[in-house]
Amino acid sequence: MLRKETNEVLKQSMLLAPGVLAGTFLTWIGASIAKVDLSFGEMFFPIFQVGLLFMALFMGISLFMSETKNGGMEYLLTLPYTRLRLLWIKLFPRIVALIALFLIYYLALGAVGNNDMLILPVTFLLFSYISLFAIGISFSSFRGNLILSVLLAIVTFFVFLYGEGLVFWIAYMLKSDLMEFTVRLPFSSLGFPWYSLIIALAMLSTLIISYLYAFKTFDLKISRKLIKKFMKVFIPSVLVVMSLSVAGIYMIIDLPNGGMYFLTKGNLVLKDNYYSSMKVYDRDSEREIKYYDLNLFHCVEKDNYIYASSGYKNTRIFHIVRMNTTNLDIDVLYTAEPKAWIFSQISVYKGTLAFIEYFRGESVSNLVLLNLETKKYKKINITSGFNLDHPEIFGAGTLENQNFWAVYSTHRRLGKVVIAKEDGTQYEVKLDSLNVPLYVNGMFILFKAEAIEIGNITETGFQLVKQISFKGRLMLYRSLFNWDMNQPPVKEIFLNSMESGDPWERKKYRLDLQTYDFHEIKDLSNTYGYFKKSIDGTWFYIEVPFVRDSKNPTISIYKMNEGKPMLVKKIDMLYKDGKWDAYSDWVHEFETGLIVKNNGKLHVYRFPDLNEIEFKELE
Repeated sequence: MLRKETNEVLKQSMLLAPGVLAGTFLTWIGASIAKVDLSFGEMFFPIFQVGLLFMALFMGISLFMSETKNGGMEYLLTLPYTRLRLLWIKLFPRIVALIALFLIYYLALGAVGNNDMLILPVTFLLFSYISLFAIGISFSSFRGNLILSVLLAIVTFFVFLYGEGLVFWIAYMLKSDLMEFTVRLPFSSLGFPWYSLIIALAMLSTLIISYLYAFKTFDLKISRKLIKKFMKVFIPSVLVVMSLSVAGIYMIIDLPNGGMYFLTKGNLVLKDNYYSSMKVYDRDSEREIKYYDLNLFHCVEKDNYIYASSGYKNTRIFHIVRMNTTNLDIDVLYTAEPKAWIFSQISVYKGTLAFIEYFRGESVSNLVLLNLETKKYKKINITSGFNLDHPEIFGAGTLENQNFWAVYSTHRRLGKVVIAKEDGTQYEVKLDSLNVPLYVNGMFILFKAEAIEIGNITETGFQLVKQISFKGRLMLYRSLFNWDMNQPPVKEIFLNSMESGDPWERKKYRLDLQTYDFHEIKDLSNTYGYFKKSIDGTWFYIEVPFVRDSKNPTISIYKMNEGKPMLVKKIDMLYKDGKWDAYSDWVHEFETGLIVKNNGKLHVYRFPDLNEIEFKELE
């Protein structure tokens, strides 16, 4: 009998190679029609992954397919074997075959050495491979339509993944003071530690144990009796595993104290942690704001208000809200449609708030212009030409007695700028800029592969005023400029180079916007850091430690004076328990100053003198 099973499994395994090659060929045809340049590996390995998953499911679900098809089930059950022995004879050649197929895949991938060709990470692929095989086995003894069984098994796989996500959701909900999480796929996103895999395997084992229990009395009257015995063990066992998992995660996890921060012009510190309500600190007290989840990373402050996008009252509906920095009152200015996203970056120009509203699944982007006085808004569809990828408002100004907004986006590595006027008219210009352009002093600055170009964008295209030769890639962090676009003229800008692809490349440059002089700042050679423009227009260079395991890390802040760095302050970093926190957890920069996490405590330094402001309750 074992020989018969081995021959049957070999025949099934032989179907994988032509299936993968056929899928690769069809992908090549589709890519050719769509004019997408893909290498053989970029087509072959994703198809190979899909083939492996299908083979795992098929080998599990077809365990008794030949006997059921040929009417041999009654003969099979009369053989002098126990039910578990019979099951092992069926499983052994399939397990060996699946191991061999996965090793072939892994060795082939190792020979190529390029993990960018994958749909799924290898770790999650292996987990899905085992899971689908186990789920397939669980469905193998249930008579019925094979296609329906396959579909039910796939649905079970995703329910199983979301069940694990539910375990984490419950544990984090109980630990925190918010109930606003969505059920996620923790192991599939690889964003959770080792115990995520243990929980996944424990939940998977409930399927195997339940099936073994039900199969011990397997006979020809299988359907209802087998299902009843299976569910008798499965339901209580999976509930026990989930309950123990929730308790275990609750005891293990330590909710991070970090989050997004914002330092206002009036010296308030706002902190929005994903796991707790937003908090506002002044020098002497702490206040809590519930129900609102403000995106402080791209908020904008104007007058006595902070404008931000927000998820409100445990919904997935996006809002634009305004918070009064005096009394902390919050009111909703705009509510997006249920299917719409509001991109995190919002900006303000004169009396108008501007942001991008994107409709998921429809590839439609609207520029929304919201009058801050009347709260009336206008939507301008800016999708024309081709779909927008991550559209971003990078400038605003006045043209022909009308306010306009400049939106940059990319599509298949081609850049595009849309100039939208407040009356709804618009025009677009395609660019080959490597980064988001700048709009400064009424001029557009483009960063190309071999030059910096300064000029105007009109309906006829880009009109060049000045070209500066430069080979390489320059990086100007968007946080250098406030999203309040009512800015006075800027004398100079500073940039990091990315000639080697390293965002912390040592070379730094200054561009004088009056004389167009462009030169490297030699005094900052061999340093790692970035530039920041303060609220009064002063530029600072923040040098950070490059080696993350440095024993004596120091942050050095320089004030830029006519292109010359002048050291203003040094901050010696002392880490709690000798551990180096993630970079975003220990220094946050704003146009008003810096918030630095040092030895587990937060310190606030105010531009331009970088004097420390004491907060009694700040944590």
